[in-house]
Amino acid sequence: MKLYILMKLLVILLLVLCHGICLAEDLPGNQKKAKTLTVKQAAEIVKKANETRQRELDLSWLTSIDQDVAGELSHYKGLRILLGGLTSIDANVAHELTKRQLGGQYAAPTKGLSLNGLTSITKDVAHELVKKANETQQGQLNLNWLTSIDQDVARELSHYGGQKILLDGLTSLTQDVAHELTKVRPGRFGWYNNLSLRSDIPAKGLSLDGLTSITKKVAHELAKCNGSLNLNYVKSMDSEVARELAKFKGDFLNIQNLESIAPEDMNILKDGLRGRGGSEKFYRAMMPYKLNDGTMVKKWNGKIIEYRKDGSKMRETDYKYGSVTLRMEWDEAGNLTKEETYPVHEPSGVGEQSLEVKEQDKEPLDNEVRSIESTKLTTSDGLVYVKGEKEPFTGISVQYWRGGSKRQHWHYKNGKRSLRMEWDKDGNLVEKETF
Repeated sequence: MKLYILMKLLVILLLVLCHGICLAEDLPGNQKKAKTLTVKQAAEIVKKANETRQRELDLSWLTSIDQDVAGELSHYKGLRILLGGLTSIDANVAHELTKRQLGGQYAAPTKGLSLNGLTSITKDVAHELVKKANETQQGQLNLNWLTSIDQDVARELSHYGGQKILLDGLTSLTQDVAHELTKVRPGRFGWYNNLSLRSDIPAKGLSLDGLTSITKKVAHELAKCNGSLNLNYVKSMDSEVARELAKFKGDFLNIQNLESIAPEDMNILKDGLRGRGGSEKFYRAMMPYKLNDGTMVKKWNGKIIEYRKDGSKMRETDYKYGSVTLRMEWDEAGNLTKEETYPVHEPSGVGEQSLEVKEQDKEPLDNEVRSIESTKLTTSDGLVYVKGEKEPFTGISVQYWRGGSKRQHWHYKNGKRSLRMEWDKDGNLVEKETF
């Protein structure tokens, strides 16, 4: 038995030694510690990676690279080279890295190159990246690792002919940069946008999900984007920004995480996007679901009525299965100026769901139902309860402006919402929503 245990330990020791030798062979001597590569070492690494059909070549430990080493790495045939340790590269290195040819053991539209250690690039590097992306007709140009770009770099990026440039690492944007990014230049390829000013020019999209706010001037430039525009993390919009984005000419404006916008500005924005054409459901997909103040921007079933300050009805919109079925609008004199109906498309799996919603034209008197501040309510399993109580809440949840005037009333029956009413700071009813 002792002999068996001794032999087993010996085998384990040999395996460990062999593994260490293999690791040592994979390491380019002391170069990994030095965080550099010679041309010869780069060639050996690439040769072995190609022979073993390695999908990724992880060289993220490199902190510097020259043109000759980059030239050897360009012979790698796998999917992606990871070079996240580089904090800067010049145009010559970028040119060599982007020389990687199509084909090899993996059929891909382009060969991936991870440079997420770079936070900025020169216009010459941008030129090389765009040139290669266009030659290989790369559908998206992922530059999310950039945290800043200047006008010259943006001008080079504007020559990219694919569908979308991803720049989610940018946290701010100047008007000049936005102007360059939205330019549509000749030689484009990819998806066409029937909503653009020139339907014969493929759409060009931008993803700028790192921005949390934009100015009026930047919004003016971004509205020229003729493809999809991602602004999902812009949290609030003032009147000027909303009016500029209402002129958006592209096919899809993503503002789904918007938290704060004045009701009148939201109406202007919605009307502008709605007027571009396309289906009602398509336009509504761009909108956030709910604002910070509790305003529901998207509805499943029910009705939203909007009022002017004089109390006259301005607009009424009916929803069914998440889509608009009826919209009516009135002028200041009370004349019906628009009445549009839309077909109802029942989604699969709805079955016999009841959709009957009765409008409540008058607010129930406060002394007829229980009234409680919204901070004292909680939600569980889709129903609303008063904190500490076991029965679903029936009554009115109230919110007030700082001056003490009423701001919102939410009506609940057996824990479910039935009506929301909203007033401005002057006490005017501005919106009524049924569920």
